[in-house]
Formats: sequence, C-alpha cells, structure tokens
Amino acid sequence: MDWRYATKGVWGGLKEGGARWKEILENPLVRRFSRGVKGLTALVFITALSGAFVAGLDAGLMYNEFPLMGGRLAPPTEDLFNPAYAKSPDHSDLWWRNLLENPTTVQFDHRCLAITTYAATALMYASTFHPALRAVLPPLTKRMATSAFAMANVQVLLGISTLLYLVPIPLAAAHQAGSVMLLTTMIHLLISLRRPGAAARVWRQVLQRKTAA
Repeated sequence: MDWRYATKGVWGGLKEGGARWKEILENPLVRRFSRGVKGLTALVFITALSGAFVAGLDAGLMYNEFPLMGGRLAPPTEDLFNPAYAKSPDHSDLWWRNLLENPTTVQFDHRCLAITTYAATALMYASTFHPALRAVLPPLTKRMATSAFAMANVQVLLGISTLLYLVPIPLAAAHQAGSVMLLTTMIHLLISLRRPGAAARVWRQVLQRKTAA
C-alpha cells in the first residue's frame, strides 16, 4: 500500500488519495470511527484468545445447544464458580481459576464475548451507511468493513455448528481458522485508515519534484 502511494499517489482506494489522506484522517467522524475499529480489533483478539481456552479444556463438548446452556441463558452460579477448582484454602483463587480452568465458565465467557463481538461488528458495519461518514470514508475502508461483517457471520455460523454437532474436527478447525481470518480482516481495516509511512511520503515528494521539474 505504501508502494502504491509512493509511486502512483493511490491511498485508501482513492486515486487522489495522495493529496487527500491527511484531510480524511483528520475528519472527526473518521477519527471516531478509527477509534471504534481499534477497540473492536482488540475485542476480536480477546474473543479468539478465549476460544483457545475452550479448545484446550474441551469445553465445546459441554452444553451442546444454543443460545441456551442447560435450558437457561446462563448456567447456575455454583457451576460457573465451582469451589472444586479453587486450590487455596481460603478460596482466594476461586474467581480466576474458574475463569481459566472451569470448562463451563470458559464456554460461557466465550459465548458472551462472541455475541458482543458480533453485535459490535454489525454496528460498525451499519455505521458505514451513515451519509456523513460514508461520504468521507475511503473506498478500501468501506470494502474491508463489509468483509469484516461478512467474516463475522461466517464465524458465528461455524461456531454454532461446531457446538451443535459435538465438535467435529473439520468444523472445529474451520472455526479456529475463521478466528484468524476475522482478526486479519480487522487488522486490514485498521491499515486502510493508516497514514502512509514516512519513507513512502518522502519518496512521493521526490517523484513529484522530478515530475514538476
């Protein structure tokens, strides 16, 4: 992307982006959108990390239904924070050990994070249709926002299917690969709102001087 900017002046999918990138990135609407994308990217990463705990503890083999868990929205408190997982005599480690070692709690956390991530991705995608924001967002940013929402839908379908079908290896592997693809898409969305690198800006100035001469 830096090479295209340096040699052709293309930025964010805009042929005139070389002259407009600073104006676009300084727009208050774009800056607010960019902050939201950064927060969403962090949320996607945390959700993927929680999925690793689900896989490591085989937590997907429990509560193979959705959206309920054992016929209710959340398991009983005594299952979520089971004293059996505490190793300290005073149970001071009850919370964090259940969060990291209790399959029931780990699956519930992953569900909550996944639902939150999907809702946030949908809101981010919907915001790109706001006329004022849509008028200033670069074409590449709008495409990557659409791609992120599409990938979030695929990831949710893979996750639910993996759960309902008792974690078959192909579906589980596809779900794990999907988390990487969703995170990669979000990173690409962030990059679409990145200013050109210093070396690219210098190179662009040099080429413009040569052209003017």
